[in-house]
Amino acid sequence: MVLGWQEFILYLVFAAGTAASLFAFMWGRRLKKLGNAPKAVREDPAFKEFLEGGLAIGGETEADAPSPKALLAILALQLENPMNFMHVSWSKMGRRVGQLHVERISDNELSFYAEGLNISQGLVRAEAGPAGGTVKVRWALQVPGSRTLVTVGQAWALFLGLPVSVAGPMLIFIYVLGASNPATAAQFIQVVQVAQLLWEPFLFIGLAWQRLKWAGRYLEMLVAAAAFEARTGRPARNAF
Repeated sequence: MVLGWQEFILYLVFAAGTAASLFAFMWGRRLKKLGNAPKAVREDPAFKEFLEGGLAIGGETEADAPSPKALLAILALQLENPMNFMHVSWSKMGRRVGQLHVERISDNELSFYAEGLNISQGLVRAEAGPAGGTVKVRWALQVPGSRTLVTVGQAWALFLGLPVSVAGPMLIFIYVLGASNPATAAQFIQVVQVAQLLWEPFLFIGLAWQRLKWAGRYLEMLVAAAAFEARTGRPARNAF
């Protein structure tokens, strides 16, 4: 049996649509379960349980600071400064009230939690770097504010994208290509555009992923500002 170009497009929509919907759903599932963190952070026992809480981001950076203790002490002040933690990537839309509290601080570890913000918890560990005057910092940050976006994307992929990619080609083949009226069959291209429902899940899940990245980058900026102040004794006024 030789397929016509229209039947070939239908099979392509079925295969690509099914794969795209399942990929979007699994991408959202991975973000909910493991978040996004480099291998070095994921394999660090101190962060394993933290990252498994889901919708978290982690990272590793090196800062110029006299000592881990000095860096973390100033970072604690940065975190509790309302002008810093109410940054747009951490604060909830439409809400001006939020709080962030440093829960525990030691010579090489700092943990904090938030109320009324997109982020919920954070963990920062610092140790002296291989070069003198440097500090290696590993961190992880939970961002449950992205959960709604991920859930919407998963629901769209599962209940709209997947059914359209499976049932859509069958219905088009039966009722459009098989129609006796040539004018109906000529509507094939217009009808097959229903496949545009397949990209929306990536929009919602992609927005959640971007929110994770922005939240992580902002924490890295706070770490850099704390390192600058610990090294020079002057606040990094232009960091924010």
